Amino acid sequence: ADIGLEAWGHEVEETFKEAARGFTALMFEREKIQKKEKISIHVRADNPEELLIAWLAEILYIVDATDMAICDADIELWEDDELKGCVWGEPFQEGIHPTHHQIKAVTYHQVSLEEDEEGKIWCQVYFDL
Repeated sequence: ADIGLEAWGHEVEETFKEAARGFTALMFEREKIQKKEKISIHVRADNPEELLIAWLAEILYIVDATDMAICDADIELWEDDELKGCVWGEPFQEGIHPTHHQIKAVTYHQVSLEEDEEGKIWCQVYFDL
């Protein structure tokens, strides 16, 4: 099975931040997570769509490898092929951090990043459950 999300912002950085926030909301009840730890992320890719996938895949890696519950994200540097950002959260604790979906992977299926007629930057991305 899979699940997707759409996110948008006035700039690409805002769209990437909102995509990360939406992604973590698919996994966790973000309101129950405190910003106790900050983890830096630096990813590179050949184009903006692949950079979006790399950004979200790195967040998934952090959740899986460090057992962190993530509640927020920020972008510190964005270029067409490079992103520096961070996520905030705390160590996952069953009973304290309700979960929604167990995400297995970020996919390239129908990934999209484009500017709409109002000038907003819109993205779409799907995840394997």
